[in-house]
Amino acid sequence: LQAKREEVANQKTKVEMKLQAVEHDVSACLRELDERIEGLQDELDFAEAGIAKTKESLSVANLDANGEAREMSADEAQEIMRRYVQKIVKLKALHHHREKRFAAMEVQLHERSRQVEELQQALAKSESDKELHGQQARREYDTR
Repeated sequence: LQAKREEVANQKTKVEMKLQAVEHDVSACLRELDERIEGLQDELDFAEAGIAKTKESLSVANLDANGEAREMSADEAQEIMRRYVQKIVKLKALHHHREKRFAAMEVQLHERSRQVEELQQALAKSESDKELHGQQARREYDTR
């Protein structure tokens, strides 16, 4: 009976440890989900702000020569949206291209800085070797 109690106590301890591990994993998952939801909410807010700004610009752009609002067809609205999307895609591509170019320039700058440093070290060594040889030549000359 005592052995059975100890076995049940051991099983209970193992189950409690597994439960704690599962609770920890669940907490981590919940935190991650909260962060993802927060990120998605930020993206949604950004998209809604963009939509509101686009609607505002469309309403401003949708004025006739007298400054009065005119009707816009769905096709016109789609065409304007298509142009806006194309412009955004082009700007993002340009931004990406410039980031890559900037990174390449940084690498090139680092490499050239390293080369300059190596050349300065070689020059310093050459000057010290030159001075050493000059001193040796003077000593040989003086000893003659």
